[in-house]
Amino acid sequence: MKLADSLYAIKEFQQAQIEYEKIIYRSGNPDTINQALLKKIYCQKQQGNYSEAKQTAERLNFFSGSPEVQNQLRYEAAVVNYLASDYSLAYNHILHAKNQLKDSSLLEQLLFIEILVLNDLLEWEKAREVFREYQKLRGGELEVVDELYGFLKKGKLKSKKKAEWLSVFVPGSGQVYAGYFAQGIISFVLVFTPVGLGLLYMSKGYYITGILSGLMVGQMFYFGGVVHSKNLTEKRNNAFIQKHNSRIKNYLVDSRKQG
Repeated sequence: MKLADSLYAIKEFQQAQIEYEKIIYRSGNPDTINQALLKKIYCQKQQGNYSEAKQTAERLNFFSGSPEVQNQLRYEAAVVNYLASDYSLAYNHILHAKNQLKDSSLLEQLLFIEILVLNDLLEWEKAREVFREYQKLRGGELEVVDELYGFLKKGKLKSKKKAEWLSVFVPGSGQVYAGYFAQGIISFVLVFTPVGLGLLYMSKGYYITGILSGLMVGQMFYFGGVVHSKNLTEKRNNAFIQKHNSRIKNYLVDSRKQG
């Protein structure tokens, strides 16, 4: 283990991983294997290889060692799964660790990552309650939590299905619902202008021209508008999620740096 650790110390992370893997292959001791796997995960995290770190974490034996060691393994697995964007599995590891947790110092770390995970799972009410527990543990202000999650009182995410159905019945209304008023007006005009022209041509006996240049063009914009409303709703939701989750994450990281 000394050779691998020395390589890690001088930031030769790739070579250190090879040495840790040799230890894993040669050792028959579950605790030694876990220790080597854990240090391999540290290497992969340093390299930003979170998907590989996630795969390495899947090899950990969470039933080996003392409860404190098992909880530390769960915590590291939660972190790498969070970094690899597997929030459901990260949350599962957090719950396992909290169920048998006795170390209050690790609890603070678990609550920190749990808030981030729940936010990305869009479980904001749960995240708020965990944040309050986190603040109490650190002696922080609870008013900050209410302020950061104040957006919950103003409404959450828009429904893509509702936006689509609104656009089906009234072209442009799905875009307006998503918060894009100008786009909704444009969609309305693009649908009904060619339809109106088509009907005008048909009323004067130019049926083929009316159908081809009017109704068919209007139909194309109609169905395009339905899809567009869904895409705009998704865009609005992503911006909403990014805005509020980033704000909470930045506060957590900054307060942690400050101690």
